[in-house]
Amino acid sequence: MTTRRAMILGLPALLLAGCGKTETGAGPEAADYTIVGVDVAVAPDASFSFVSLDGLTDAQQGEMMKTELRRVVFARVGGHVGRPKQGRLELILRAVHVASGAGRVLGASDSLIVADVRLTDAVDRHVVAFRANLQAVEQGMKAQGQIGMIPVGAIASLAVNASNADKTYTLVAEAFAKQVEVWLAA
Repeated sequence: MTTRRAMILGLPALLLAGCGKTETGAGPEAADYTIVGVDVAVAPDASFSFVSLDGLTDAQQGEMMKTELRRVVFARVGGHVGRPKQGRLELILRAVHVASGAGRVLGASDSLIVADVRLTDAVDRHVVAFRANLQAVEQGMKAQGQIGMIPVGAIASLAVNASNADKTYTLVAEAFAKQVEVWLAA
């Protein structure tokens, strides 16, 4: 009899436990916070893929990516005045793939960032909101379309990707900053 009662009482709890959303936003608590800083760290098990034709090491490119993320994310979501509390964003990089300039031009390669995002109170450092594995992809332009025998799409994508090849870190940081902004607003 007690086993049956436990099953009857435990079933609703089990069903309710499965109702949580995994793709949630930061929540209403985040609306009270002005972002006063962005910290970027690398997870111990993070995977990086940088293809460099300009002689930079992976460590140098990793530092460039962290610096650009810090700058671009803060520029997008930081400093909203008039909110009663101050908070900091912590980005913990899990995976970063930055396409090379040649890869963007010749292969229309995409760049990717996956990171955990944590909003913490700047005063007492408690976690206000957390999002695991927030992902952003910055897509190189893909070749499509032709006029007669002329591959117009390929020519256009080569031109666009070539013009953006030196801005790859900024483009992938901007794509990630957009995702952070959406998360904070939800």
